[in-house]
Amino acid sequence: MKDEIVHILFHFFIPFLLLLFYLYFYKEVKIENIIIIFLGSFFPDIDHIVYLKYKKSIKEFLKYNIFSDRYRKGILIFHNIYFMIFLIFITLFSSLYSLSLFLFFLSFFLHLLVDFLDDKFTIRTIEHWRKIK
Repeated sequence: MKDEIVHILFHFFIPFLLLLFYLYFYKEVKIENIIIIFLGSFFPDIDHIVYLKYKKSIKEFLKYNIFSDRYRKGILIFHNIYFMIFLIFITLFSSLYSLSLFLFFLSFFLHLLVDFLDDKFTIRTIEHWRKIK
């Protein structure tokens, strides 16, 4: 239970940290970029929606996703090492064209990095990150 709470807090902490860096380096504040940072940070979990059809209610679905490591071993389009590598290149490439795209992909990548590290140190395996089902 404690590990799950820490995991959730990191998913809220990382976009705020990225927001602070954005505000520090780019003195002007654009509300669009702030929204993009948070969208990018929460978008990776859209692949968990696959499991919604197997659950009886939204509450059960959220409980399953928040308090279970079993979802990590299923069909997750974004939660794999190959997508993370692809995302590194997309993030670097997007930095050449648009700050908004860069912020979106960077926050997306940081979310996946938190999930990856959480699996490595909490459930002590990253084997499921090497599989695409």
